[in-house]
Amino acid sequence: DHMSIQKELEARKGTIDVLANNTNYNGITLLDGTYSQKLSDGVAEGKPLIVHHGTESGQNIWLFLESMRTEDLKESILDANGNFKNAKDLEDLKALNDSLEKQDELKKILQQADKLSINQISLSNNINSRVAMRVIEGALDIALKDATTIGAYQQRMEYNLSNVLTTEENVQAAESRIRDSDMATAMMGFTKNKMLVEASSSLLAQANHEASDVMGLLQ
Repeated sequence: DHMSIQKELEARKGTIDVLANNTNYNGITLLDGTYSQKLSDGVAEGKPLIVHHGTESGQNIWLFLESMRTEDLKESILDANGNFKNAKDLEDLKALNDSLEKQDELKKILQQADKLSINQISLSNNINSRVAMRVIEGALDIALKDATTIGAYQQRMEYNLSNVLTTEENVQAAESRIRDSDMATAMMGFTKNKMLVEASSSLLAQANHEASDVMGLLQ
């Protein structure tokens, strides 16, 4: 019956809110609307989640993540002039041109569903249930759109990560070559100094030997 289904619906809405309020990364809540972006008079406004993604200072990516809370999962079905703007809704209405009564009924349902959030829906009767179905469809569209956006962010960050790892490998290889070059230079310097010391010792020994010979003759 409607009451039993309503109880199950309330439980599901509670689960959605728990996930939205507790999904976090390093203590940063991601799906509660903190980092969402909204349009205000045609201008995008919102607080981005700034993620550093490069090897240089200032290489950041701005992430906007929509709220998945039930109170925020709602769709604008009507435009500013009160006309239906969703292509599927227009198709459904057009399909009922031969039955104006059913068409008017669908219009009323869509009007009731306009900007109605998930936490406001009810299954108390057949009309409310149809309104709830339209609201849920809109919420699913919002969630799927956000999932697509998150996937694009993920792909972009994975690409940047690959570039960073490649840069790290190149830096390590360059460091190794420089270290090898420094070692070779040091060994050349060591060999040179050793040869000079040995030559100096040989010359000194020869000079001492000649001095001893001269002293022997004088004696």
